[in-house]
Amino acid sequence: MLLAYGFLRKVFEVFEKYRTSIDMITTSEVAVSVTVDNDIYLAEILKELETFGTVEVDTNQTIVSIVGNEITETKRCNA
Repeated sequence: MLLAYGFLRKVFEVFEKYRTSIDMITTSEVAVSVTVDNDIYLAEILKELETFGTVEVDTNQTIVSIVGNEITETKRCNA
């Protein structure tokens, strides 16, 4: 992906072809990670994506995102 013009477009076209929405995406200079909630065409999508590079799949995962102001400050809760 590094210096690869049009790489993300090609990746997104695969998901579009199989009408599979991407819920969340993160990118770096050398990797793209996505989450999807529908895996009906996952095998077909993976087959096409493997032509671009190495593909890894983690199934049955949950993503927790925490966004807040002054997040470095925490308060203790007495349970």
